[in-house]
Amino acid sequence: MVLKGESDMLGSMSIALAFGVVLLKVYEWLKYTFVTFWIVNGASILLFIAKLIGIILLGYFLYRIAFSFYQIYWVQMDEAKRDISKIKTELEEETSSLRHCVRSLEWDCSDLSRKVQVLAKNTMKLKKFTGLDEVEKIEKAKKKVQKTMGAIDESDS
Repeated sequence: MVLKGESDMLGSMSIALAFGVVLLKVYEWLKYTFVTFWIVNGASILLFIAKLIGIILLGYFLYRIAFSFYQIYWVQMDEAKRDISKIKTELEEETSSLRHCVRSLEWDCSDLSRKVQVLAKNTMKLKKFTGLDEVEKIEKAKKKVQKTMGAIDESDS
């Protein structure tokens, strides 16, 4: 005769055993399915993962190359444009300065002939005032006499 407490215990043990068997079968089925799936499709999955990693790396390197070209072309071109505009501004300032110098030089040169004439007149006045013009006339006359004497000596010999 089975007591009521024992029957509940047997019932719960049988339920636990049945539940354990079901869980074991589910585990085996999942394990079989996963192992079979992995054996059949594992290479494909690994190739897919490798392709995915390759595509990500290729995309990254393409991004880096594109960014490098961006830096080389756009950034350095912008810097070059700034440098060119700076040089252009400096050249315009230099050109303006040189034009001013040329204008002042032209003004000085245009006035030069008049200044030379005034200087020549002042020199002549100074020579007359100091008597140097007479000294020069005497020296010129001496030179002429020496030339004439030299010519006479040559003709006598």
